[in-house]
Amino acid sequence: MIQASFEVFRSFFRTPDPTRTLEPATFTVMPWHLDLNGHVNNATYLNYCNQARLIHLAGLGLVKPMVQNRIAPVISKTEIQYLRSLKLFDRFTIETQFENHAFESIEISHRFSKKGKAVAIVRSKIKLLSPGGQDESRKLYLRYFGGN
Repeated sequence: MIQASFEVFRSFFRTPDPTRTLEPATFTVMPWHLDLNGHVNNATYLNYCNQARLIHLAGLGLVKPMVQNRIAPVISKTEIQYLRSLKLFDRFTIETQFENHAFESIEISHRFSKKGKAVAIVRSKIKLLSPGGQDESRKLYLRYFGGN
């Protein structure tokens, strides 16, 4: 969480650049992340994704314009494909990408990896809503990513 907080703070001094190459976010499994079987709890994967998404948006310099325009990202769908388990004190990375845009929502993928091997793949769809609840996804995606 400290990494995400630092990146958000730093992003307020960064010019938006969606072409910036970002390193995957790095995490360590802590005891409170585990279920009774000693594996990372499935809800914890969503917390990791939230932090990785925030780090990614901050790294691209997009947090400041979202805050200034009071744009709220709202997740409408999430799917998790578990490939391997994560256990206590495992260090792993999450690579976050905006994969494509259907102009109804923005699709984000999170690839969890440990020692170069995929652990889980999480795909989410989000909408970017204005203060009045209007969907701004298409307009903002085209502005910052140029559309696909």
